[in-house]
Amino acid sequence: MLENEEDWLYDSISRYKQINMFELEYPVHHLETTNYNSICVSCSNNRRHQLIELSLPLKLTSQTNGSEDLITNDTDLKIKCGTFTQAPVAHLKTLSAGHKAVVSHKNTQSITVYAFSSDNSDEIKVDYLMKCELKGPQLAVSNTELALTTSNTSPWLVMDLSSGKVTDRVLSDQLPSRPEESVSPVYLESRLVAFCHHSTGQVQLYDKRQPKLLDRIIGVNDENNSSLWSFASVHECSKQFTSVDHPVCFGMVSTNGTLNVYDSRNWTTPCASKNLGLSSPA
Repeated sequence: MLENEEDWLYDSISRYKQINMFELEYPVHHLETTNYNSICVSCSNNRRHQLIELSLPLKLTSQTNGSEDLITNDTDLKIKCGTFTQAPVAHLKTLSAGHKAVVSHKNTQSITVYAFSSDNSDEIKVDYLMKCELKGPQLAVSNTELALTTSNTSPWLVMDLSSGKVTDRVLSDQLPSRPEESVSPVYLESRLVAFCHHSTGQVQLYDKRQPKLLDRIIGVNDENNSSLWSFASVHECSKQFTSVDHPVCFGMVSTNGTLNVYDSRNWTTPCASKNLGLSSPA
């Protein structure tokens, strides 16, 4: 077990053969790609909160210095556009169509859709707002739909981005006595949403064509394990429709290094599993 989070960070960095790092003015809390050569980040300190789109370096070149291979950047990160927000960002997702970002803010019952700048401006502007009963929810986006969650004790919502209306409202089937736990949504495909529990690794599936939760994917955590889980799907990573000829793939990894990959042929047993040999920060 590593002594603290800083030790864990340096241990993670040391596993790369080569790495190129960039420093921003404020700590970065969220990062999403906007296209193949740019990213959107939310940064903040105690007083100011920023939303910035950055151009990635055009080229990373490998140079030989004696017996060592070094990576040098021909250009640094460049600010394309940005804005200051009134509240810290709770969660951030980008829309490839329309060049926009969907943002929830902490302690705020609304969703803000930001439009990145045009050629004539370097400012990210508010496109429109949507009212939301959840405060600072976690987000998942698929085409014109938005899934929102906070915890296992609050309703999980699916909203239409065009109208701002709630199209689905899902109640967790957790036992009332279970402690409150953070939950995030992940789209496995356009009709199928996974509601992911960070502390237990449990995943509950919701098919929008049916009015109830479906199968569960049970993580390997037990109640006494302190590791946390992160989740991703091929559908969200590619931002494309998943072909019906291929299984829907979903991955989950814990801070102790347990990696499980599932597909739609069997949600209860991983099709691949590996321990990455990481140590959770104390």
